[in-house]
Amino acid sequence: MAGYGEPYLVVEDYYGRAFFKALIDRLVSEGYLPQDLSVPRKNIRRLPGKCNVKLKRILASAAGEYRPIVLVLDAEGRPTNEVRRRMEQHVPPSCRGDVKIVVLDYCAEEWICIGLGIEFSDDPVGALRNWLRKRREASADYHKYMLAKFVPELDLERLIDRSRSFRAFLEALGGIRPR
Repeated sequence: MAGYGEPYLVVEDYYGRAFFKALIDRLVSEGYLPQDLSVPRKNIRRLPGKCNVKLKRILASAAGEYRPIVLVLDAEGRPTNEVRRRMEQHVPPSCRGDVKIVVLDYCAEEWICIGLGIEFSDDPVGALRNWLRKRREASADYHKYMLAKFVPELDLERLIDRSRSFRAFLEALGGIRPR
């Protein structure tokens, strides 16, 4: 059985699970998250849908075993406070104190763009695709399954300095800046 110090994540897409696992492992190894923090892959679940009733059951069940429970949502350009407010309506009252909601302005690719120094306006996926094509010749393209492969290249300090959602993610997991 999990201890109350073991986090549980619910993320937007299937490939986000591997990305967040790799990211958390790197954040722990480099001292940005507590050394005793462990997030097994089984503790990273795909969001069944923002308004899916299954989400309430997942959160209520996880609240009995894990803390914190972190929901990572894509705003996809919509106002982040609106996305957060809508999601809060689907969090059961019994576990609201355990659930932390992190809303990215667009999607996980924005963290990759920021962490790699890639400029983007409102389309981080397109910016990443263009960057890859320039870097790896015209035949290279970006696919979601590649998310986790970018984790070792990310400039974590740049992410902390330039991304409100990344800082919120670190804080939700009890993150710290290394000395």
